[in-house]
Amino acid sequence: MRSGRKKRGLHRTAYALLRHPFMAALSNQEAMRKSDKKLDKIIVTALTDACENDLKGYAGFQWLTHIVSYASFPDSLSIICVFDTKENLIKITGDNKAAQLKASIESKLLSYDMKIKDIKKRIVFDTEEACEQEHKGNWNRRFEGLKHARHA
Repeated sequence: MRSGRKKRGLHRTAYALLRHPFMAALSNQEAMRKSDKKLDKIIVTALTDACENDLKGYAGFQWLTHIVSYASFPDSLSIICVFDTKENLIKITGDNKAAQLKASIESKLLSYDMKIKDIKKRIVFDTEEACEQEHKGNWNRRFEGLKHARHA
């Protein structure tokens, strides 16, 4: 993040996770070309914008991040929306607000000219509570394979 930009609320948390060590480990596995870096910057900007402006109104929403292998982009893109508790996640999925949340993320990506086929299927949900209980807060282990994320 540029030093001149103010770090605020969700943005700081989301940005910190977008640059999480797990993401660094993924990028070490696959050398990023200049075009990959540009694409990643657009994705990060769009998701940060969505996080700051569109998603904070959802009860329990905490942050989001993405995982991608640019060798197989866009098929490899996964977006993970993290809520605080399982209870809040159940409310979102039960009230069909998950579809609204996914539409909001899709709209934000489209506003940055990122049209990704079946993007709503690539958005998954998880909770900080579940990560703490199942992986003692270790998001690196949790994200390996995304097997614990909830698809809604």
